[in-house]
Amino acid sequence: MYANRAALKLFECSEAELLTLNFSDIDAACKNGGWPIFVDALRTAGAVERNVAMRGTSAHSILLGLNSSIIQVGGEELIVCFARTNGDGPGTAKAINSQLALITDSLAIVIAHVDRDLHYTFVNKGYERLFGRDRSDLVGLKLEDVLGANDMANVEPYIQRVLLGETVTFERALYKTSLGKRIVRKTFSRDTAENGQIVGYFILGQDVTEEADIRDARELSEARAEKAKG
Repeated sequence: MYANRAALKLFECSEAELLTLNFSDIDAACKNGGWPIFVDALRTAGAVERNVAMRGTSAHSILLGLNSSIIQVGGEELIVCFARTNGDGPGTAKAINSQLALITDSLAIVIAHVDRDLHYTFVNKGYERLFGRDRSDLVGLKLEDVLGANDMANVEPYIQRVLLGETVTFERALYKTSLGKRIVRKTFSRDTAENGQIVGYFILGQDVTEEADIRDARELSEARAEKAKG
């Protein structure tokens, strides 16, 4: 397990203590065979949203709304969790920020949160690197101001779907980045408030440009080989 500082504060433990825990140690629903069921559900749906009572190294439970997604990174499955306080447990108001808790800045993925009005409320360092802009510059901007009109038009159908409650995964080329044209595989999953209203969505993305280039080159080679046979 890995967690950022907000999560360590939430669970009242050090990073070394957290590394000794399994997810089932802090989420009772994952005990007694619940973990593989949870992972299978993630593999099927791409994202799972649920209310949980989690326990850290302290005695009390913390009520959270947990949004979990699964993505492939370097051939391995990575589960990323976004948490929102969902009760009045001791210290919860100060334990995590109002938007995201379990955010990993050190991983080679892009993570962001967008509200229903399509303004960025959070981006991680991967997002900063992709667009060559500081987090303080990106938060508060509208999606179109960062993506540009053409890239925005390409992702609008997926935004409409996630704001209707669907989890969507897709690959699209982004042109207005600090690295030029990049192929990014993204998962959009809804962010739901306690009253059930969809208040925005989470973005999990991975730069798969090299993978896409290899795939395209292979497909071109195969097409040429088939043409030569004909």
